[in-house]
Amino acid sequence: MPQLADLEPFSLKEGVRVDCGEHVLDCFVFDVGRNEYGREIKSLERVNDIVGYHLKDSSELVPIKKLYIIGAWRLTPSEAECEGFGEPEPTRAEGEVCLLS
Repeated sequence: MPQLADLEPFSLKEGVRVDCGEHVLDCFVFDVGRNEYGREIKSLERVNDIVGYHLKDSSELVPIKKLYIIGAWRLTPSEAECEGFGEPEPTRAEGEVCLLS
């Protein structure tokens, strides 16, 4: 068993190289949480953009053997799900009855 002093931080680049060997181009690493500039992005939009890009110009697509999906998934709630979120509670006059709908 390795000792704590022998452990090193995980390197994705090295992991892909070891996993795929000389066939690194047969692997596709897809970060769902950050764009190519390292900026945080909405994950669903990122997936749609990448898939749309490859569907639009499929002439350069090649088969891959391994797909690495990495990154933190960032939710994109719909407007309906967010309706009323963060809005102040309506004010009531003193003694006014609050009817729940």
